[in-house]
Amino acid sequence: MVLLVDTTPRIPPHLILGRHETGNMIQKWRPLIFDGHIITNSEHYTRSRVLFASRQDIRGVANEHMDMFLVACAPNSTMLMVTLWGRADVAKEERYRHLQTWHTTRFPQRRLNGAYLKDEEERSLWWASKSRDDW
Repeated sequence: MVLLVDTTPRIPPHLILGRHETGNMIQKWRPLIFDGHIITNSEHYTRSRVLFASRQDIRGVANEHMDMFLVACAPNSTMLMVTLWGRADVAKEERYRHLQTWHTTRFPQRRLNGAYLKDEEERSLWWASKSRDDW
């Protein structure tokens, strides 16, 4: 089992999961229900299962809020494919911003690309979380 913890100051820690651990986390995930409303719909779960089964390059990145970001690696970029949200009480845009800051610090030579997010609302949050310099 390979787990790397990055504790860069002022950036919330993120955990890079190996393939086996990513599969285990996907199996244990359940849609969030907050105040009687489903926060993350089951399409995210279904998409994560399909991606994990069909692509060997899918890995998970977890944060302190128990979110799991499924990513795939290309030669010069990391493609954000789907997000499984862990808690409903923290702004999603802020979590995307923390993920971007962590990724830029941890992998300065690679670009984190959110264009592969299928959910329109999440794609909008992704772009809203980026600074104009990143566009």
